[in-house]
Amino acid sequence: MLISYLYIWINSALKFTSKRNYLLITSFTFILFLIFYDSTGTDWDTYNLYITNKSLPLYFEPGFVLLLQLARFLQSYIIVLLFILVVSLISIESFSKNHKIFPKWIIILSIIPIFLPLFGGAIRQALALMIVLYGFNSKHFIYCILIAMLFHYSAIVFLPIYLLTKISITYKSSILFLFFGLIIAYYTIIYTPFLFQIFKAGDYYIQSGTINPVKEIFITIERITLILLSVITLRKIKIPELRIIVYTTILGCFIFLIFASELRNFAGRSLAILRCFDLITMYYGLQIVFHKTKNYDKLSLLLILIYSFLKFLITTI
Repeated sequence: MLISYLYIWINSALKFTSKRNYLLITSFTFILFLIFYDSTGTDWDTYNLYITNKSLPLYFEPGFVLLLQLARFLQSYIIVLLFILVVSLISIESFSKNHKIFPKWIIILSIIPIFLPLFGGAIRQALALMIVLYGFNSKHFIYCILIAMLFHYSAIVFLPIYLLTKISITYKSSILFLFFGLIIAYYTIIYTPFLFQIFKAGDYYIQSGTINPVKEIFITIERITLILLSVITLRKIKIPELRIIVYTTILGCFIFLIFASELRNFAGRSLAILRCFDLITMYYGLQIVFHKTKNYDKLSLLLILIYSFLKFLITTI
């Protein structure tokens, strides 16, 4: 995984990614991942078992069940991986076309380092993320969210972002809408036993050895910093496409900070897909912060590259 990441990291650092070759770079990144990735102990082995052992009941989301049934019929797990990769390439192409204001290198560096760890250990969620990205902030947005939920229910966390695309309010009101909406949702879940049991159910997966106190402190500081950069960006930049990207980053930060203490799995799962635009948000936020500094664009790039590298190592360790 590190080799494939370093490949896109170097391309982004040298800004080799252009309109003509970014799909080639993305495709080659996936090829490197498949060549060097050791799937032992990940979800890959689990899903492969469901394909080879047809007596096992398929209790997953309906869309993923259909995909596994197709894989059972063809007697091939490869068809699942290829399906996800093809959808991912199409989605990155669609996202890039719908958001031409963003440099290609920052799109790839922001999205792929989020996708690769998910693809390595949470392929249903990786597929759901890419389906959402296909129609992100377009006329197909809500349909893509609903389809993505057929593969992983966590895609529902994009629904507040869709709602913000349909109402015309100030950035301050939008932030308050997200914050207080989540506060209400949190206490509703906490004080409703049925909902609490549902949202708490996944926590036993992550309690043993996966929560590191140092990581938790790092993530908390990181989320607060990203909220501050998001507010700075929203105050200075009025571009609608960017504002929706920034709201997604804010939503991910709020969910983690509000829910992590009681519903760690839900908070982590939500952040796992909502942080796909963190680097785009950071890129514009840092440029605003350092705009009076000499060579501020190079400084912003350097900080982005350092953060991306450290974040990827921390995520995959």
